[in-house]
Amino acid sequence: MEDMGFFIIFGVIFIGFFGFRFYQKQMIAEAWEEAAQSMGLRFNKGGLFGKTKILGNYRGRAVEAWIRSEQRRSGQHSTTIHYTVFQAGLSNPDWMGVKISRRGFGAKVASFFGGQDIEIGDSSFDKAYRIQGDLTENAKSALMRSEVQSEIRGLSSAFGSFVLEGGTVRVENQERVRDASRLQRYIERVVDRAANLDSALSESGGAREARSGEDLFPAVEPSRVPIPQETGNNEPLW
Repeated sequence: MEDMGFFIIFGVIFIGFFGFRFYQKQMIAEAWEEAAQSMGLRFNKGGLFGKTKILGNYRGRAVEAWIRSEQRRSGQHSTTIHYTVFQAGLSNPDWMGVKISRRGFGAKVASFFGGQDIEIGDSSFDKAYRIQGDLTENAKSALMRSEVQSEIRGLSSAFGSFVLEGGTVRVENQERVRDASRLQRYIERVVDRAANLDSALSESGGAREARSGEDLFPAVEPSRVPIPQETGNNEPLW
């Protein structure tokens, strides 16, 4: 009888855990589907263990949003941290091979041990941001301009963790966004920032039409390039 009681308790806990997980995922899915419909984007529910995401073309710009999770260990304890990631396409071809991110502790350690970072000769910008990849003369010239630096600093102050890479702007917030209106405002804000950055770049690199969502985001798993984790700027924007 004691063994039977143990299995019953274990079964209740097991069912309760996955039931609660399903309920949470369902609530998020409903909000994300509502936001996708209002913005004319595609919605992928992802199933119980899959990734809920939104993707498509908004205001002529490729966009994608998804939730990622990571495990953080402290001694014998492990905590799951959730992030909502937002990505919008850029249009300037000179930025395809460049990666720019906010300089965090890990980047400073890598630089100390000989990491190959690119410097543009502006000490305040070089100290605050990490530049990697293939920096063309047009891209370097653009980064020296106050308008472009202002937009990059604006990304940093608005979102904290961000990366410009592969012709996209990608930012994240430490939460699972569960409200359709907040989700839409996040996407709109990232798209506006990408448009402003393209506008600032246009005088230096010759902008072209922003790539469509179909071209930029094929129907596969979202890219998982690590975004530098920052502390102190993960509060909700609204």
